[in-house]
Amino acid sequence: MPKLQISDKELMDRQVRASESFFRNLKDLTVQKTAKCLGVCTATYKNWLARPEVMTLRAFRDFVKFHKIPDDQILRMIRPER
Repeated sequence: MPKLQISDKELMDRQVRASESFFRNLKDLTVQKTAKCLGVCTATYKNWLARPEVMTLRAFRDFVKFHKIPDDQILRMIRPER
């Protein structure tokens, strides 16, 4: 059976999750501590990671600022690279 091509949306969602995990681990933070620092409950933060499209622009800006995500990675989160 042929492999299915991953959608652009899924690639961008994977980039969000990978960046979050990398920078959170770099700072040695848990999901709970990260959520608290961003001023949201843990359930909301986990929902953002599961479904990044539900994150508001303001929340995304706070997310990027808190994790200090570089511009090239931000672009991969919002625009497919194919």
